[in-house]
Amino acid sequence: MSATQGLLATNNHAYDAQAIIIGRNTIDTFLNSAPSATHSKQRYSEKGHPSIPCGALEQQLLTTLQVSLQDGACSGHIQQTLLTALLAHLTTKQPSITALLKQATDTPFSEKVSHFLEAQLDQPITLPMLATHLSLSISSVKRKLAQEGLSFSQMLQHKRAYKGATILRSGRSQINAVAKQCGFSSAAQFSHTFKNVYGCTPKVFRKERRTP
Repeated sequence: MSATQGLLATNNHAYDAQAIIIGRNTIDTFLNSAPSATHSKQRYSEKGHPSIPCGALEQQLLTTLQVSLQDGACSGHIQQTLLTALLAHLTTKQPSITALLKQATDTPFSEKVSHFLEAQLDQPITLPMLATHLSLSISSVKRKLAQEGLSFSQMLQHKRAYKGATILRSGRSQINAVAKQCGFSSAAQFSHTFKNVYGCTPKVFRKERRTP
């Protein structure tokens, strides 16, 4: 989260402009805990942004938040609380803002899964671990992946095989070492999975320097 301030000039008039740059995780957290406005029938119009009159409360929250960001006087937790309060108040007055935030942060479910897998590839990964990370049930994770024609085991195998292929092309590491770096319990398991994905063994792949 960061703040910027400046002047916006339009039609020979100058307007004081303030901007708060909000991190993706903060928005996701807010949307996951948003009130009933999330389900409002009011929708964001593609013809233009909703008009948001800035009342006294919004201005006070915005000013306090900006000051805390500029001088570091408040902890991250307090800043988060201020930002959540500001978003909650604005979305209560203008429910269509929630739809706008969702539209701006809409990411395919499989991409969220990919980010998690890529950060954990050298460790054991299970479906329950992924479900906990995403705050979903195991059945919900399976259903969402199936909607994109994917499965957890399929994605995990491909991610690990791809990492292995990248390592094989960039150096002369032993197959056992590569298998360990990719989270496989043995070189045999690595070779089996690798061949299923690339149609050849890791040794052949490295010898031919194929492209992952």
